[in-house]
Amino acid sequence: MNALILTLLAAFLLQAAPVARKTHIYLLQDSPHQQWCSFADRKAWQAWLNDEKNYSLANAIVDLVDGGISVIKLQQESESQDSAIIDTYFLSGDKVQRLSRRMNVLPGDTTETQIFLIQDGKPKLQSTVIRRLSNGAPLKRSQSMMPQTEIITSLNGFPFASLLDAEHVKELQAKKQLCLPAKP
Repeated sequence: MNALILTLLAAFLLQAAPVARKTHIYLLQDSPHQQWCSFADRKAWQAWLNDEKNYSLANAIVDLVDGGISVIKLQQESESQDSAIIDTYFLSGDKVQRLSRRMNVLPGDTTETQIFLIQDGKPKLQSTVIRRLSNGAPLKRSQSMMPQTEIITSLNGFPFASLLDAEHVKELQAKKQLCLPAKP
């Protein structure tokens, strides 16, 4: 009897945990047409970005776990293309919980990484590391020399938020590409 109970208990404990289903949505800002476009396929998104006739200063990858948004990686370049900001937002529900921001400036050979916690809709800087972009060597500065840009604290704050609602995500799965006007 004890052997049977132990066998059943062992079988229960050894069952594979449910595997989370991870998918992605790929987005880009179609600057000339003042719209954001989403792609279900990474290759189609990359082909659009690599096509010389297209123009985009911002793009993003959204990670969905079991249909819910967990991470948004947003990259924005300056018009001169000599600096970039790469933001990685970590979400719970429709709220941003944490932001890891990396700012790269080519002319100053500088990269700065900042970590923010988002509490009550407000960003709180936790750490800053400044390094040489070319070799990663630490730099000492009393304060940031990087441009200050908006920190998004909720899902609705993203310029492409409408492309992430359930209706448009379902439409994207059917069409493979979907574009909507950019927020004013």
